[in-house]
Amino acid sequence: MKLNKRDLIKALRPGFEAMGYHYFKDSISGAQGLFGKKIAKDLYLQAALTIHRFYDDQFTVDLCFTNTTGIYHSGLDIPDCSDIRPCQLLSVEERIKYYHCDKNDCWWSLYGSEDIRSVVVEVLSIVEPRLVNNSDLLRRIRESIHLQTEELLEKWIIDNYTQKRFLSNLKYTPDRPLDDIPLDWFRASETILLFLFNETAFPKVRCLASDSFRRYTLDSMYGE
Repeated sequence: MKLNKRDLIKALRPGFEAMGYHYFKDSISGAQGLFGKKIAKDLYLQAALTIHRFYDDQFTVDLCFTNTTGIYHSGLDIPDCSDIRPCQLLSVEERIKYYHCDKNDCWWSLYGSEDIRSVVVEVLSIVEPRLVNNSDLLRRIRESIHLQTEELLEKWIIDNYTQKRFLSNLKYTPDRPLDDIPLDWFRASETILLFLFNETAFPKVRCLASDSFRRYTLDSMYGE
Protein backbone atom coordinates (compact mmCIF):
# COMPACT_ATOMS: atom_id res chain seq x y z
CA MET A 1 0.00 0.00 0.00
CA LYS A 2 1.39 3.39 -1.00
CA LEU A 3 2.27 5.61 1.96
CA ASN A 4 1.40 9.30 1.91
CA LYS A 5 2.51 12.25 4.01
CA ARG A 6 -0.84 12.80 5.72
CA ASP A 7 -1.22 9.20 6.91
CA LEU A 8 2.41 9.02 8.06
CA ILE A 9 2.10 12.18 10.17
CA LYS A 10 -1.25 11.06 11.60
CA ALA A 11 0.20 7.70 12.63
CA LEU A 12 3.43 8.97 14.20
CA ARG A 13 2.48 12.36 15.60
CA PRO A 14 1.10 11.10 18.97
CA GLY A 15 4.30 9.18 19.69
CA PHE A 16 6.55 12.11 18.81
CA GLU A 17 4.49 14.52 20.89
CA ALA A 18 4.57 12.11 23.84
CA MET A 19 8.38 12.35 23.65
CA GLY A 20 8.31 16.14 23.81
CA TYR A 21 8.51 16.96 20.12
CA HIS A 22 6.44 19.75 18.60
CA TYR A 23 4.83 19.19 15.19
CA PHE A 24 5.48 21.83 12.54
CA LYS A 25 3.39 22.14 9.42
CA ASP A 26 5.97 22.14 6.65
CA SER A 27 6.00 22.33 2.85
CA ILE A 28 9.38 24.06 2.56
CA SER A 29 12.07 21.62 3.74
CA GLY A 30 11.08 18.65 1.57
CA ALA A 31 10.39 16.42 4.58
CA GLN A 32 7.21 14.34 4.72
CA GLY A 33 6.62 15.43 8.31
CA LEU A 34 8.67 17.63 10.63
CA PHE A 35 9.00 17.65 14.42
CA GLY A 36 11.35 19.56 16.70
CA LYS A 37 12.37 19.87 20.33
CA LYS A 38 14.80 22.01 22.30
CA ILE A 39 17.52 20.00 24.05
CA ALA A 40 19.39 22.82 25.82
CA LYS A 41 20.22 26.48 25.28
CA ASP A 42 20.88 26.93 21.55
CA LEU A 43 20.70 23.17 20.87
CA TYR A 44 17.80 21.66 18.93
CA LEU A 45 16.83 18.24 17.67
CA GLN A 46 14.75 18.04 14.49
CA ALA A 47 13.09 14.85 13.29
CA ALA A 48 12.14 14.76 9.61
CA LEU A 49 10.02 11.93 8.21
CA THR A 50 11.13 10.58 4.83
CA ILE A 51 9.19 8.27 2.51
CA HIS A 52 11.37 6.04 0.33
CA ARG A 53 11.52 7.30 -3.25
CA PHE A 54 11.48 3.78 -4.75
CA TYR A 55 9.64 1.68 -2.13
CA ASP A 56 6.75 4.01 -1.39
CA ASP A 57 5.34 1.92 1.45
CA GLN A 58 8.52 2.48 3.52
CA PHE A 59 9.73 5.40 5.63
CA THR A 60 12.53 6.47 7.92
CA VAL A 61 13.39 9.35 10.24
CA ASP A 62 16.22 11.80 9.66
CA LEU A 63 17.51 13.31 12.91
CA CYS A 64 19.31 16.65 12.88
CA PHE A 65 21.01 17.82 16.06
CA THR A 66 22.69 21.24 15.87
CA ASN A 67 22.63 24.77 17.26
CA THR A 68 20.13 25.77 14.56
CA THR A 69 16.61 24.71 13.68
CA GLY A 70 17.40 23.99 10.06
CA ILE A 71 17.56 20.48 8.62
CA TYR A 72 19.46 18.80 5.78
CA HIS A 73 22.56 20.92 6.40
CA SER A 74 25.45 20.91 3.96
CA GLY A 75 28.86 22.45 4.52
CA LEU A 76 32.47 21.35 4.70
CA ASP A 77 32.77 21.80 8.47
CA ILE A 78 29.38 20.35 9.50
CA PRO A 79 29.76 17.11 11.49
CA ASP A 80 28.44 14.15 9.47
CA CYS A 81 26.77 12.62 12.52
CA SER A 82 24.70 15.72 13.29
CA ASP A 83 22.39 14.60 10.44
CA ILE A 84 21.78 10.91 10.98
CA ARG A 85 19.17 8.15 10.85
CA PRO A 86 18.22 6.17 13.97
CA CYS A 87 19.48 2.87 12.56
CA GLN A 88 22.97 4.36 12.27
CA LEU A 89 23.01 4.86 16.04
CA LEU A 90 22.08 1.24 16.76
CA SER A 91 24.21 -1.86 17.01
CA VAL A 92 23.74 -4.62 14.43
CA GLU A 93 21.82 -6.64 17.02
CA GLU A 94 19.54 -3.68 17.72
CA ARG A 95 18.91 -3.09 14.02
CA ILE A 96 17.85 -6.70 13.58
CA LYS A 97 15.51 -6.38 16.56
CA TYR A 98 13.86 -3.10 15.58
CA TYR A 99 14.17 -3.11 11.77
CA HIS A 100 14.67 -6.80 10.88
CA CYS A 101 17.65 -5.46 8.95
CA ASP A 102 21.39 -5.63 9.63
CA LYS A 103 22.46 -2.92 7.17
CA ASN A 104 23.46 0.67 7.93
CA ASP A 105 20.40 2.11 6.16
CA CYS A 106 17.16 0.51 7.31
CA TRP A 107 13.54 1.52 6.71
CA TRP A 108 10.19 0.74 8.32
CA SER A 109 6.84 -0.12 6.75
CA LEU A 110 3.83 1.56 8.37
CA TYR A 111 1.55 -1.22 7.13
CA GLY A 112 3.50 -4.20 8.45
CA SER A 113 2.19 -6.76 10.91
CA GLU A 114 3.73 -5.14 14.02
CA ASP A 115 2.79 -1.87 15.71
CA ILE A 116 5.50 0.22 14.09
CA ARG A 117 4.38 3.33 16.00
CA SER A 118 5.58 1.92 19.31
CA VAL A 119 8.74 0.61 17.65
CA VAL A 120 9.61 4.10 16.39
CA VAL A 121 9.12 5.58 19.86
CA GLU A 122 11.23 2.86 21.48
CA VAL A 123 14.05 3.34 18.97
CA LEU A 124 14.01 7.12 19.40
CA SER A 125 14.16 6.74 23.17
CA ILE A 126 17.33 4.65 22.71
CA VAL A 127 19.15 6.73 20.10
CA GLU A 128 18.27 10.25 21.22
CA PRO A 129 20.53 10.18 24.33
CA ARG A 130 23.34 8.65 22.26
CA LEU A 131 23.11 11.56 19.86
CA VAL A 132 22.63 14.55 22.15
CA ASN A 133 25.10 13.38 24.82
CA ASN A 134 27.96 12.87 22.36
CA SER A 135 30.56 15.31 23.71
CA ASP A 136 32.74 15.15 20.60
CA LEU A 137 29.74 15.93 18.39
CA LEU A 138 28.79 18.86 20.63
CA ARG A 139 32.31 20.26 20.33
CA ARG A 140 32.28 19.95 16.54
CA ILE A 141 28.85 21.59 16.33
CA ARG A 142 30.13 24.54 18.34
CA GLU A 143 33.24 24.82 16.15
CA SER A 144 31.39 24.76 12.81
CA ILE A 145 31.63 28.15 11.08
CA HIS A 146 28.71 27.25 8.82
CA LEU A 147 26.46 26.42 11.79
CA GLN A 148 27.58 29.52 13.67
CA THR A 149 26.57 31.62 10.65
CA GLU A 150 23.19 29.91 10.36
CA GLU A 151 22.59 30.40 14.09
CA LEU A 152 23.35 34.13 13.85
CA LEU A 153 21.06 34.51 10.83
CA GLU A 154 18.20 32.87 12.71
CA LYS A 155 18.74 35.10 15.75
CA TRP A 156 18.94 38.26 13.63
CA ILE A 157 15.74 37.33 11.80
CA ILE A 158 13.98 36.70 15.13
CA ASP A 159 15.15 40.12 16.34
CA ASN A 160 13.90 41.79 13.16
CA TYR A 161 10.59 39.97 13.47
CA THR A 162 10.03 41.03 17.09
CA GLN A 163 11.14 44.62 16.41
CA LYS A 164 9.15 44.79 13.14
CA ARG A 165 12.11 46.18 11.20
CA PHE A 166 11.51 45.51 7.51
CA LEU A 167 12.75 47.02 4.27
CA SER A 168 10.12 48.39 1.92
CA ASN A 169 11.43 47.02 -1.39
CA LEU A 170 10.74 43.34 -0.69
CA LYS A 171 9.78 41.06 -3.56
CA TYR A 172 10.01 37.48 -2.19
CA THR A 173 7.48 37.66 0.64
CA PRO A 174 4.54 35.30 -0.13
CA ASP A 175 1.09 36.74 -0.78
CA ARG A 176 -0.36 34.80 2.14
CA PRO A 177 0.98 32.96 5.23
CA LEU A 178 2.78 29.73 4.39
CA ASP A 179 2.62 26.69 6.70
CA ASP A 180 0.88 28.88 9.32
CA ILE A 181 3.97 31.10 9.43
CA PRO A 182 2.96 34.80 9.58
CA LEU A 183 4.11 36.96 6.68
CA ASP A 184 6.33 39.09 8.91
CA TRP A 185 8.74 36.15 9.26
CA PHE A 186 9.33 36.21 5.52
CA ARG A 187 9.69 40.00 5.58
CA ALA A 188 12.24 39.72 8.38
CA SER A 189 14.15 36.98 6.53
CA GLU A 190 14.34 38.88 3.25
CA THR A 191 15.31 42.10 5.04
CA ILE A 192 18.27 40.44 6.78
CA LEU A 193 19.46 38.70 3.62
CA LEU A 194 19.29 41.92 1.61
CA PHE A 195 21.02 43.90 4.35
CA LEU A 196 23.87 41.40 4.67
CA PHE A 197 24.35 40.24 1.09
CA ASN A 198 22.49 42.85 -1.00
CA GLU A 199 20.74 40.01 -2.81
CA THR A 200 18.63 36.98 -2.07
CA ALA A 201 16.35 34.37 -3.63
CA PHE A 202 12.90 33.06 -2.85
CA PRO A 203 14.00 29.58 -1.61
CA LYS A 204 16.54 31.08 0.84
CA VAL A 205 13.99 33.58 2.16
CA ARG A 206 11.48 30.80 2.78
CA CYS A 207 13.98 28.42 4.38
CA LEU A 208 15.41 30.96 6.80
CA ALA A 209 11.97 32.30 7.66
CA SER A 210 10.79 28.77 8.46
CA ASP A 211 13.95 27.90 10.43
CA SER A 212 13.73 31.10 12.47
CA PHE A 213 10.03 30.60 13.13
CA ARG A 214 10.75 27.10 14.50
CA ARG A 215 13.56 28.41 16.70
CA TYR A 216 11.33 31.18 18.06
CA THR A 217 8.49 28.71 18.69
CA LEU A 218 10.68 26.20 20.53
CA ASP A 219 12.39 28.94 22.57
CA SER A 220 8.95 30.25 23.54
CA MET A 221 7.80 26.78 24.56
CA TYR A 222 10.90 25.69 26.46
CA GLY A 223 12.41 29.02 27.49
CA GLU A 224 15.75 30.52 26.54
